[in-house]
Amino acid sequence: MADLHVVGMAAMLPFGDASVDAIATEPPYNPSVLDMVADSIGEMYRVLRAGGRSALLVAAEQARKVRCTLAQLDVVMELDEPIDRKGTPVHCFCCKR
Repeated sequence: MADLHVVGMAAMLPFGDASVDAIATEPPYNPSVLDMVADSIGEMYRVLRAGGRSALLVAAEQARKVRCTLAQLDVVMELDEPIDRKGTPVHCFCCKR
């Protein structure tokens, strides 16, 4: 359903394996949640169907660990770029499963 949006913790998503077409997320930028952000990426890709796409906007300081986590998954990196989000340095990752 294209108009369904879920807001919540990504550590245990309430969806079956390969049941989601797309994921767009902007986890908290606080450095204290870096491990939680990295740990949730595997769960996001568990629910993403083959051919599905994701967009993650993370704090610039989180980019290295997120990139390393994505590199361990079966995804194709389509975008890996720093951007300025209203004066805040962030990093955008777009991937295809």
